[in-house]
Amino acid sequence: MKDYKGIEGDYYEKAHFEGHKAQKFHYESREEFLLELLDLEKKDNCLEIGCGSGVLSRKIQEKFRCWVTGTDISRSAIRHARKFQNKNLEFKVAGISKLPFKDEEFDAVVISHLIEHVENPGKALLEAKRVLKKNGKILIATPNYFSPWPIAEWVFDKVLAKKGYSLQDQHISKFDAWSTEKALRLAGFEVNYLRTLYILSMPASLFSTRISKALFKIDKLLSKLPLGMVTYAVAFKK
Repeated sequence: MKDYKGIEGDYYEKAHFEGHKAQKFHYESREEFLLELLDLEKKDNCLEIGCGSGVLSRKIQEKFRCWVTGTDISRSAIRHARKFQNKNLEFKVAGISKLPFKDEEFDAVVISHLIEHVENPGKALLEAKRVLKKNGKILIATPNYFSPWPIAEWVFDKVLAKKGYSLQDQHISKFDAWSTEKALRLAGFEVNYLRTLYILSMPASLFSTRISKALFKIDKLLSKLPLGMVTYAVAFKK
């Protein structure tokens, strides 16, 4: 399934809560870490681009009690996400290349595991920058191809993915920590945090959630190494 729009609207909801234990661990741990990095205030206005079924957007709103908007190109995903809307949480159908928002509208932009799906990441980052306020924060999470991630991707496609779903097909723009930082700087952002995670815990998650959670704590200590399977970057609009 090369066309992301063809994925069922509740696919990522089910992957979070009903998928293989490795999938559930990855979603839970990566979002826990993203929330730590985000550190928002109640008055802030946050945009998640590529929100899928809306799980992370909901977690952001629940944790910080701020205004959150989630966007995705999949109408079925947004239809599902809107089941959970409230007065401070909304979802819109929109692609990253042309966001339906005015300039400098958001205090923070989250792009989690989306930029690798985009044909022109540079243009996408410029559009994210447009809607971000001056001194606003952008948070990027993307697979690190200078790591064992390609092996994990292959295993996922062969063992865990539902029929017709392929990460290898969908990931058309490949990054490592250095190219992620470079892309952000070229778009005019000032990068102040760059780490990689999942050296130990992701392989272990195939076998034991308890062990993988313990190893994730070690992964955090090793995050300055460039070998973790996912890159996390935090940058600010100058």
